[in-house]
Amino acid sequence: MIRRTTRGDIGSIEELYSHTKNSTELTWLLPDPLDHNPFRSFVAVSDNKIVGHIGYVISKFKYNESEFSGVHPQAWIVSPEYRSHGIGLKLIHKVLDMGDFSYLIGGSKATMRIFPFLGFKLKFFVLEYVKPLESFYTTQASKTGKDTISLEEYHKKEAGQYQSANAAFINAQESSHIKWLLDCPLCDTYAFSIKQDGKPLGIAVCYTGKNKDDVLTGRIVHLSYLGDDLDPWQHTLSEIEQFFMDKGCLVVTTLASHPTYINALIDNGYSQRPNYPVSNFNENGRPFLLRDPQNNLPDIPDESFHWTFLEGDMGYRNF
Repeated sequence: MIRRTTRGDIGSIEELYSHTKNSTELTWLLPDPLDHNPFRSFVAVSDNKIVGHIGYVISKFKYNESEFSGVHPQAWIVSPEYRSHGIGLKLIHKVLDMGDFSYLIGGSKATMRIFPFLGFKLKFFVLEYVKPLESFYTTQASKTGKDTISLEEYHKKEAGQYQSANAAFINAQESSHIKWLLDCPLCDTYAFSIKQDGKPLGIAVCYTGKNKDDVLTGRIVHLSYLGDDLDPWQHTLSEIEQFFMDKGCLVVTTLASHPTYINALIDNGYSQRPNYPVSNFNENGRPFLLRDPQNNLPDIPDESFHWTFLEGDMGYRNF
C-alpha cells in the first residue's frame, strides 16, 4: 500500500536511511511549507511496516511570460529486502506527474541508472563554483555600479522575480519556498533583498556551515536572475562575499548554469569545483535530468536555465 506520510512515520523513514538522515532533517524537509499538516511525501507499507519512501518539492517556474509547475523527487528509498518488488516504481510514479514537468539535479548511481527508463533525459551538467575568501578579489566593474547595489534584510512581501525573465528559465521564488529554505535547521540561513539605487532587483538566499574539514563555508543557495548586464551580478557577488567574510567564512560555493551568472563568477575570481563527494558527479558538475512526456515546456535552450541550489538539494548537504 502507498499512502501519504504522517508525522508518526518519521522514525521509520529515519530507519530506512540507517539514521544517515535524522529526524531533525526529515521533519523540516518533508512538510508542505504552505500547510504543515500534509507532507510532501509518500510511504510504502507492507505487513504494517514502512518499507519505502519518497519525498518531493513542487515549484513554479517562469519563461517568456509563461508559468510552469516543476516537481523534484527527493529522499527516495526502499528497504533492501523489499527491492525488486516494484515498490520503488510505485513510489516514484506517485510524484512524477504532479507537475508540468519533473526534474532532478544530481542523484545516486542507482538513480542515474533508473531515471532514463522513467522518461528522464540528461540535458546538461550544472556546475559548482568555488572561491577562497582569504584573498578577497576586487571586481573590475565600475565603482558607480558598486555604490548602487546593496543587500538589505529580506521581507516576505518582497518575494518575486524583479527582472524580465525572457532570457532565462527561472524559479518563481515563491515566498513560502524562501521561508522554508530559511527554516532549515542544519545550518545558519540568511536572505537578502538585492537593491539597486534603492529599488528591489532580486533575492539572495545564503547558508553558512562547516565542511568535513571543519572549515566554515558560505553557500549562495539562490541568486535571482539579474539580467544580461554583468555589473549587477558582479557587485551583488561582492556584497555577498563581504557578508560571508564578516561571518568568518573561508570559502564560498554556488551552483550555476546560466552563462551570464557563470561569466560574473569567473570575473569575480571563482573557479569550477575540481571534485565532488558523490561518485557520479564529475568535472562537468551535477547531472540535470528532465522528464517532460507531455511536451509542456517549450524548446528551451540549455543555456537559458538559471539553476541554483534552490531547485535541487537546497545547498544544505555536503557542507
